[in-house]
Amino acid sequence: MLVPESLSDIWKQRVRWSQGGQEVVLRHFDIFKDWRQRRIWPVYIEQVISVLWAYAWLVVTIYLFVTADTVQQMLVWFTYNSFALVLISHIQLLISLWNDARYDNVFRYYVWAAWYPVIYWMLNTFVVIAATPRAIRSTVKGGYATWNSPDRGTRRSSL
Repeated sequence: MLVPESLSDIWKQRVRWSQGGQEVVLRHFDIFKDWRQRRIWPVYIEQVISVLWAYAWLVVTIYLFVTADTVQQMLVWFTYNSFALVLISHIQLLISLWNDARYDNVFRYYVWAAWYPVIYWMLNTFVVIAATPRAIRSTVKGGYATWNSPDRGTRRSSL
């Protein structure tokens, strides 16, 4: 599998993906009017909820920074947010590890793996925010977004 080789290329990839998802929802939001399309509704709903969650997290975090009197008060939000995400992650992870334990010894990854969603969702907030103006601009123009994929080590370098 070819993956981006630098953090900036990963960032660009994630923004492209987020932009693409947002463009699809913006262009085809009328899909909810057509009962025949109901099987694709969960995909659209998931995309909309993910974007709303990212903006809600950002607004609440900014509000906390503005209204908190001490660093301790600011950490309360991050502690609660992390706890909620980690708890849900632990439940999902335990179920999946229990499923996979029949085939591999995967329980050794339990402690670290549950933190991935916390970091992912916090970073995803900034990706969604970076992609939203691009998706809106592209949708308003009526064109479709196009881009060139970054070099993933497949091009030969000239010596």
